[in-house]
Amino acid sequence: MEKKRFSFPIPALDAGNIVEELRHLCQKHPASHHPLFDFLSSSASATQIDYFFKSDSALNLLFFDLVAMGLVGSLPETRAEIAQNLWDEIGQGSQEFTHVNLYKDLLKRRDIALPENHFAHLYDWQGLAGYNAFMLGGVNRQHYYKSLGVMAMTELLDPPQYQKLVTGCRRIGLTDRDVHYYAEHIEVDIGHADGWLNNVIVPIGNKNPAALEEVYVGAALRLQTCCDYYDCLLEALRTVVERESEGAAL
Repeated sequence: MEKKRFSFPIPALDAGNIVEELRHLCQKHPASHHPLFDFLSSSASATQIDYFFKSDSALNLLFFDLVAMGLVGSLPETRAEIAQNLWDEIGQGSQEFTHVNLYKDLLKRRDIALPENHFAHLYDWQGLAGYNAFMLGGVNRQHYYKSLGVMAMTELLDPPQYQKLVTGCRRIGLTDRDVHYYAEHIEVDIGHADGWLNNVIVPIGNKNPAALEEVYVGAALRLQTCCDYYDCLLEALRTVVERESEGAAL
């Protein structure tokens, strides 16, 4: 079904062009310039940004596990890069700066109580589909190469989108400590994207060129599920402001 919705033709791929093709795919897809992040940057209220934090919780708090799934059965020449991602996720050995703890600190400082399901109850099918795109290759190894495309596209998408989010956070008065999780990802994920592309995907392409179409399909799957999720989340944020307006009018 997702392939039927995908409007971009899959190019001929090899280890020499896969990085350029994936970057080009990201740049031309609507998910990479979605109005959700312009809204967060320029217009969203504190309540709406807090809702975004809630909605972002389920993926962020389990991202270490999702990266770890990519290590199982990986090519030996790709393991250093994947392991570096895991090392960064756990704060390079600092308990204080593990990404899970940075995110929980943000929620605590915003007086957001974290439920046991990490706010997964906020998701419609769009959010669940996006999460399942990560799980696809982790639990079914025939889709392993797709999961690498999902991960690479995530690292490409995050830095410019998080830059807009941090701008919106500062606009409503959040501090450096508040935005530490997102601000760090603006810088770190640029390196992660380059690493996933050149140190994971290219070596796989050198050894198994046929796998690159699966990587590309996974990247497209991530972009499409992101776009669906962003559409749904933007509509939910607008509903939040409508509820605020109704409450003020009473």
